[in-house]
Amino acid sequence: MHRNLIWFLLMVFFLIFFGCSYRIGDLTAMSTRNVTLENLKLNYEKAVNQVEGKDCKPTIFFIKTGTPDLEEAIDNAMDKANGNLMTDVALYYSIWNFLIFGNECFSCKGTVYNTRE
Repeated sequence: MHRNLIWFLLMVFFLIFFGCSYRIGDLTAMSTRNVTLENLKLNYEKAVNQVEGKDCKPTIFFIKTGTPDLEEAIDNAMDKANGNLMTDVALYYSIWNFLIFGNECFSCKGTVYNTRE
């Protein structure tokens, strides 16, 4: 009886509270904006390292209020550093729920350059 109660409580816990996060991929260079590749010279002194951008959408009663967008996460990172090209990019996806609330996110981290100077 006592052992069955422990198993039941563990199952209930995992059903009402769970989360997951994983790395989607790594990219050498990426952009969601137009970048002219002719005579592309990156100014390493003006690079902004380890910029992170996120796009998150909440869930209520396991119902999504929207879908997070990876492109929006990338744009958020480039807007933070006023750039248009990212290098050494890591892409992530995460989700968590607790009782009636939750959150789903895309995020990216990388070095941002402005090639429009």
